Amino acid sequence: MYNPLNSLAVNVEKQSPRKPIKARFPLRYGKYSEIKTPEYEFIFNLNGEIKFIRGLNANWPHPAEQFKRTDGNDWVYYTVGDDSSDKGIISWLGEYYLPCLPYQSNTVWKIDYFSNPAVMNAFGAWSQLYADLYMTPKNRFHSKARELIDSILDNNDKVLHERSQKLHSITGGRISVLPPDTRHVDYEIIPLNIADGCLFHCKFCCVKSEQQFQTRPKTDIIEQIRQ
Repeated sequence: MYNPLNSLAVNVEKQSPRKPIKARFPLRYGKYSEIKTPEYEFIFNLNGEIKFIRGLNANWPHPAEQFKRTDGNDWVYYTVGDDSSDKGIISWLGEYYLPCLPYQSNTVWKIDYFSNPAVMNAFGAWSQLYADLYMTPKNRFHSKARELIDSILDNNDKVLHERSQKLHSITGGRISVLPPDTRHVDYEIIPLNIADGCLFHCKFCCVKSEQQFQTRPKTDIIEQIRQ
């Protein structure tokens, strides 16, 4: 379905690989919806929540690089690094791309995408798309596309922020660090805290907690699972 008046290409439902596999570019899993403008590609889950943004113009760093929004409402930027050849990130990490987390405590890679205007313009493009969808007469779209657009408009920035705050309140706060292997499932995990603090006090650690190590009561863990 294509709306030439607003230059929007809308694909209500696409099917991607069902099982996580290692690939040369970040994969998407399951079914999702897609809206393309001449400059950007926006991917939504079936609830209408924005999940991915990828640039399509010549200024975008690399076709395989993209933003992904987590359930914690953080935007992770996936980069192929300065050199993705056999002499680059593959040789020392065994991966074709790197997740760049948006907070300093977990900044492992010295790649500052915030300093690249071509990358950061993606967020302005997302705000512009939301405004365009809000203003565009719905009768110009197919009924399925109208349903998708209504879902997207229902999931505005305020709603997504409140949903992430609810997740953080269930676990007792933002998860400060995740196991490295979670990147193999694209950080699509359900966090569960069974303890707080750390047994060790390494001076080099950048994700320290002021709390003394303490396991959580079984009732607290069961309540996290229930919520």
